[in-house]
Amino acid sequence: MIRPRLDVQALYTAVDVVRMHYDLSWRDLARATGLSPSTFSRMAAGGRPDVDALVAIVAWLRVPLGRFVVPAAEDVPDPGPKETT
Repeated sequence: MIRPRLDVQALYTAVDVVRMHYDLSWRDLARATGLSPSTFSRMAAGGRPDVDALVAIVAWLRVPLGRFVVPAAEDVPDPGPKETT
């Protein structure tokens, strides 16, 4: 069974790119999304946002959530042994 996971790093990177594009500080971004600046600090350290924060972030980005959902690393099928020549 494949258990998807949130790619926090990809989400954080997307947020940071758009934030810089609009020349926003992290505080400005927090105000724009209705979230606390600590939400973004936690994400920078690899922490996952809670569900409400996640929804606010992807709504602000205007991208589908699925863009940041990937299979868990341990769920990626093993390609089997490599052939040697």
